[in-house]
Amino acid sequence: MQEAIVTCYTDCLLASCVMLGVAAEVEFSRLIDAGLARAAHAALFQSASRETLLRHKIIKFQAALPSLPRPSLLKAGEDLEMHINGIQSVLRVARNKAGPALAKRTPIREQVYFYLQMFVPFAGHLSRLRNAL
Repeated sequence: MQEAIVTCYTDCLLASCVMLGVAAEVEFSRLIDAGLARAAHAALFQSASRETLLRHKIIKFQAALPSLPRPSLLKAGEDLEMHINGIQSVLRVARNKAGPALAKRTPIREQVYFYLQMFVPFAGHLSRLRNAL
């Protein structure tokens, strides 16, 4: 995250998008690993952990999310699904568009700033959900 901020301030906007997408992927992977480590929830996270492509992991996780105990979901914060699913999707797409083969145009600074702002609640919700498990 720090590197994404620094690269944004130095106008390396494509690099910032890539770094932010990688940071979101790392946070999501930490959540999957935390779910697998809890015997009570491991079965819900198994299908997501077996996937190799990130998009497929996300889809499997989204399918399992409603099966998590309600107290865990409430501890993670309001609008959990929107923060995890919606924001993660935006960050993943921004990273993919910034990839070398697809980088037809550089995003504008305000757009990257918006991605940086979105990452904060996304990471917070994932962290709270990890702790609630």
